Amino acid sequence: MGIVWVLGAGFSKSLGGPLLPALLSRRSSERIRAVYPDAQEVNDGWGVQTVRQMLSLHGWERTTSQPAWMDAEEFLEQLDAAALFPDSAARRLVRMRAERELDGTQFEDLAAAAKRIVAAECCLFLKEADVDCERWRPYVNWAGSLHASDTIVTFNYDRVVEMAAQAAKVGLDIVAGGQPIRKGFPRLLKMHGSVDWQATSTGEVLLVEDVEHAVRCPSGQLGIASPGPSKLAFSQRWTGLWEGATTAISEADAIVFAGYRFPPTDSVARERLLGAIMKSAGPGLVSVHAVLGPDTGSPAARRLEGLLTYALARADREEYPGGRRSPPSPSPKYFNLKVHALYAEDFLGLQQRTWILRPDQPS
Repeated sequence: MGIVWVLGAGFSKSLGGPLLPALLSRRSSERIRAVYPDAQEVNDGWGVQTVRQMLSLHGWERTTSQPAWMDAEEFLEQLDAAALFPDSAARRLVRMRAERELDGTQFEDLAAAAKRIVAAECCLFLKEADVDCERWRPYVNWAGSLHASDTIVTFNYDRVVEMAAQAAKVGLDIVAGGQPIRKGFPRLLKMHGSVDWQATSTGEVLLVEDVEHAVRCPSGQLGIASPGPSKLAFSQRWTGLWEGATTAISEADAIVFAGYRFPPTDSVARERLLGAIMKSAGPGLVSVHAVLGPDTGSPAARRLEGLLTYALARADREEYPGGRRSPPSPSPKYFNLKVHALYAEDFLGLQQRTWILRPDQPS
């Protein structure tokens, strides 16, 4: 019986992984310089300096005037659009906020520099991480509980899953873009790339030994897709990832959304993941769990619950009536959706496979 784990930034938060408000912040700049003092690519290059200057003068941390961008997601999306579309309003705004004339190549340099800074932020919190410490325990135990029938769909660039699996001595089938899915191991699908992926001139990616590849590699070799129009292009090239993810979700016995909220800018993920739930095949029960933190009444939690409820209803599934009995066999198409008042690490530490697969178990 297979479980699909859909992971977002909240999954890595307790280990120091950056959430959206912390990306590209002044504090992150200080941390990058402390951890990578000799890496010019993330400290002193023209692109990095210009990005930092733009954020200092016009970013969301500035309180004396209206910011040009409300958060890192909007900033990355606009830089990406400016690099791709010469006549766009995004390019005009970036030129104005950079307060200098920029040629086409320099717009590309700015977008790459911002992407590299984000990649560095996703590397630095894992540098010299002690996977034997108490903070890592829920993650390592969770990795040790994975079955070969499980699929991990993550939108994070970091290597938390890989490190937890290695500590638990669990093999993973890490599926990079364009590679076939192998059976016999839990599958790891990194939908937006990884800090240790190297982009090639053919559009494919290679998994490299350098776990901090994205910090110092040439800009053209960054194997990550940041918010913006280029993310769609990456998704179209990495068809093997999406085929694997949607197939796993449509056939899953249970789906867990841990720290993932369907960001508004990620319409492709929303369309494909919810579409796979709508196409979930066959009679029986699909158990779905949403884990976004203790406040289950927050806008993000309520939105996630609404999206999942809608998708499950579109699959012609009825809400499981409950009680301490299993659904009849053969049964109608049921769903059970639970929104847990827990952080991701809480859920990982408490979870048992029967709890996830069976709605008549306590949670």
